[in-house]
Amino acid sequence: MRPVNMWTVNLILPICICSVTNVLGVTKTWIPNTNYNNPSNWDLQRVPCQADRVIFPSYLQSAVRIPDGSTIIQELVLPSEGEIILPFTGSLEVTGKSSSKDCTGE
Repeated sequence: MRPVNMWTVNLILPICICSVTNVLGVTKTWIPNTNYNNPSNWDLQRVPCQADRVIFPSYLQSAVRIPDGSTIIQELVLPSEGEIILPFTGSLEVTGKSSSKDCTGE
């Protein structure tokens, strides 16, 4: 049996360790603001009200968190990709009604 050349071990071992850590590393991807109650997330710069039709576009590739408490909207259009996270305490009500005394809707 041939003796192991220490130069070879010192060169190959760090390369193997780096390769393993790259395989086991975690990929982190930035996602846009997921806060439903953030007015800047909406095209009209306001949070949807009871008379609004809420549309999450097809390019939405992240989750949207519906806030705790009661959220009432007229209609909800979901993308085929992405996620809607329902409130831990509260409700999401989709009424189908186009008018409301509390908001004008658009």
